[in-house]
Amino acid sequence: MPPSPAESDATHEPNPGAPSMPRKPNYRWERQQRDRDKAAKKAAKREEKAARRAARSAGNDPDLADIEGGAKPPESEADESPKE
Repeated sequence: MPPSPAESDATHEPNPGAPSMPRKPNYRWERQQRDRDKAAKKAAKREEKAARRAARSAGNDPDLADIEGGAKPPESEADESPKE
């Protein structure tokens, strides 16, 4: 028995369920999304820099500890060691 006209149209469609036309671009909304993403990224960087700046002013910079060969010893240990 041959398929009905409604079934034959659905089976011969290249991608059933997909829209037959491409989407209409919404340039303004896409630009706003990019700007929001960029602003969020900049805010995250700004917060990270502020945290680093605060740590550096407090004297315990995690970045410099790796470069200088480890963390600085506590003051009590530095005073007890003999100096030559």
